Amino acid sequence: MNNNEVRLFSTLIVWTAITVIAISLMIFNVELEGFMAVFIPILLILAGLSSMRYIWRDSGQDSRSESIEKAKRKSRIEHLVATLNEDELAELHSRLVAGYDGEAVPLDDLLAEYERGGRRSG
Repeated sequence: MNNNEVRLFSTLIVWTAITVIAISLMIFNVELEGFMAVFIPILLILAGLSSMRYIWRDSGQDSRSESIEKAKRKSRIEHLVATLNEDELAELHSRLVAGYDGEAVPLDDLLAEYERGGRRSG
């Protein structure tokens, strides 16, 4: 399960619990009069909302960190490509287009091989 699925499941549990409490109050004929008739439902709703705030408070953090990782990877790739000479660029291009067996090779695989020092010579 990823974080959003866990958060969604937690949200479901919280609102189910609040619903069960509200239904239990009705089933067992708990008489709420005056101020309590307004206070208890408001209290249940506020409890649910504060729980949601706590559960979902860092939900945008995941996408931001993913964006930062992509930017780092992109800058690393740009730096690596900038350091290649013309022959290495031509080899990279030909391997991206044709690959070893005629199929396209993912750039990440080529970069990993390059970083391991597995550059092929002509």
